[in-house]
Amino acid sequence: MLAKIKRESKKGKESLSKLIHIMVKTYILIWDGSKKYMFLSFAFTIFSGILVPVTSIIWGRFINAVTDALANNEISNAIYWMILSVSINIIIGTIGYIKHYLSYMEAQCMNRYISKILFDKMRRVKVSAFDDSNFYNYVQKINNESVTRTSSIMQTSLKCVESIVSIISTLVIFIKFDFGIIIYCFLSCLPVLYINMKIAKKQYDVYNHRFEKLRYIINLKNIFTRYECVKELKVYRLHEFISNKILNYNDKFINEDKKIRSRFTIENAIADGVKNVLSGALKFLVLIKTIANRLQIGQFVTYIQLLDQLQVDISILFNVVQSFFEDGLYIDDLYRFLDDLNIEEKKGGINLIGGIQTIEFINVSFKYPGLERWALKNISTKFCQGDFYALVGINGAGKTTFIKLILGLYEPTEGRILVNGIDLNQLNKESYFKMFATVFQDFIKYPFNVYENIGIGLIENIDNCEEIEQAGILSDIDSIIQRLPSKYNTKLLREWNEAVDLSHGQWQRIALSRAFFNKNANVVILDEPSSALDPEAEYNIFRKFEEISEHKMRIVISHRLSNIKKATCIILLKDGEIVGKGDHQDLYDKNEDYQKLYDMQAEGYV
Repeated sequence: MLAKIKRESKKGKESLSKLIHIMVKTYILIWDGSKKYMFLSFAFTIFSGILVPVTSIIWGRFINAVTDALANNEISNAIYWMILSVSINIIIGTIGYIKHYLSYMEAQCMNRYISKILFDKMRRVKVSAFDDSNFYNYVQKINNESVTRTSSIMQTSLKCVESIVSIISTLVIFIKFDFGIIIYCFLSCLPVLYINMKIAKKQYDVYNHRFEKLRYIINLKNIFTRYECVKELKVYRLHEFISNKILNYNDKFINEDKKIRSRFTIENAIADGVKNVLSGALKFLVLIKTIANRLQIGQFVTYIQLLDQLQVDISILFNVVQSFFEDGLYIDDLYRFLDDLNIEEKKGGINLIGGIQTIEFINVSFKYPGLERWALKNISTKFCQGDFYALVGINGAGKTTFIKLILGLYEPTEGRILVNGIDLNQLNKESYFKMFATVFQDFIKYPFNVYENIGIGLIENIDNCEEIEQAGILSDIDSIIQRLPSKYNTKLLREWNEAVDLSHGQWQRIALSRAFFNKNANVVILDEPSSALDPEAEYNIFRKFEEISEHKMRIVISHRLSNIKKATCIILLKDGEIVGKGDHQDLYDKNEDYQKLYDMQAEGYV
């Protein structure tokens, strides 16, 4: 039994120490994000806390003055105290509006500041972190809760300061009357504090347990409002199917909450009842002492008001503790995320100068985090500047994974990747990425205007409208853009006001324009660049691609083997391994797998 008490005591000390640490970090965070508003908020809150007991004293004096006026028909003193009471209330009301304004502005500043530090952190997170489903839960919780909880801690702190100031002011008055009453006030509020802390911990545990399901529900709800989903929802008649999935989860949550909430409701009611009984006993004690000391009615009213205010302040103070505890549980996720260096990319110190001349894979094998199957096995090959390479193979052969490793988005599980003879892990990733003009198969459709949608291909040059338009011409999208309402200033994606949408093939040309726009890159990577293009557009784009990137390293993934016949080297992948390598004719003559793939496509054109 003694050992259990010691364990609980140690656990409590550790929790308190952790909570204090979180609070300190949060105050530093708030100070960094909104110094001026934080300072002013505390200043006005302290002033407001001082005025609370002053109001009760003035009101008590007013009642005494009214009593005297009834006895001697002299009302000047009563008028004085009434004017003073009204003036104090006006000041308190004005301070309330000022505090509300400061609170709003502080929340806006914190929203911006926390968003900024999260964006900075996400920029450093390595791609492999996104292969863990728990990472999505983690980040979504932070996005949902960080700003709200930080603001809550600030507001709770202000309430705490105001309550402490008010309690101290009340103590100064009450200490002459009966100090024991103050002790009883504190004790009467303890049961409610204990129950509320239990509720907060249980809610946090439930929130964490449910979060992936909640994220799944949000994802399903978003399907109903995404423009690209509307056609399939209608044709497959999916509205009821998807809505039933959402409602079934809601029903499950409601049933769980019913059990949890009913138990806590009973416990809270009992704790609150105990507090009210003790409160009634304290007021009776004040009445007895007022009669015994032959105090005036105004003094009795003052002490009763101060007692009520003291209980309110103590309750607020205890609620602050509970709120700190609850908010601390959530905000701790933010600090653990920001402090977690394991999810960040390694900081290579070598800046790549003069471009990429060679990329060499030496016995490289790779498997995705959490999976046992090898995505790539024993890859050894070399890419040289000025040559045209093609990666081919059936779906799942490892082509896109190969590209991800070339780009340095993942580190090899085994083996090494050398860039100009230097280990890729030692390079500065920012300088490395600048060397690539890349079009991914699953490119992003951004809700930007056309200029920006193309300009992101070289973000440092995004304001160069002339070169952006030239990239649009090279990708055969310019003639379509010229017919849009605002041409290159037209916003894309139809779900936004005054925006238009493009066909998938037209979007693919926008994506290709990004690669054409980045003239500084000396490596061009295209992953299925023509999957949505018509034959004429496909022919024109590959012809232009050859012209503008003739002296660059070119790496293309394509299922249409006719597009890569001119490649210097074709790499055939099967089950993550290289099973053939050479030019088209050499592979066709000597490799049965390649010959089979090519002949199957050729038959389709006969």
